[in-house]
Amino acid sequence: MFNTRVQIPTSDNVPIEIMQSLKNQGVQYLSTTTGTTNKWSVIPSHSEVYFIDNLNKNFYSLTGNNQVRDISKDLLFKSWSDKNLQDSREFSIDNEGAWITNIDLDKNDIYFNNQFSSLRLSERLGQFETFTYHRNIP
Repeated sequence: MFNTRVQIPTSDNVPIEIMQSLKNQGVQYLSTTTGTTNKWSVIPSHSEVYFIDNLNKNFYSLTGNNQVRDISKDLLFKSWSDKNLQDSREFSIDNEGAWITNIDLDKNDIYFNNQFSSLRLSERLGQFETFTYHRNIP
């Protein structure tokens, strides 16, 4: 952050003030209850930014108008999310069950993956489309 009120003394004892031009003044939170500790769960698409909130056990999207949308609840996937997303403040890619997010920009599909399963969200349909369970498959 930049403090706009800082004055710097000079050799002739006349202070100068450094201005912050065209920069942010402070911080604006989009949400104080939603976020992610997992950088691998955040992925931008053409229209939204998708992420997994492990503390709330939900899938979210950040829309073009800076609204945080709970897609687990909106797309009726909350019960599954509660059972399958790990509740963790610290994320490691090596954790069993850790989730990462990928995207197919040609098909506008978002993939939420862990080592056992993959969940595909179709942006075109606006729905979760496919769930694949691949545990014990070499």
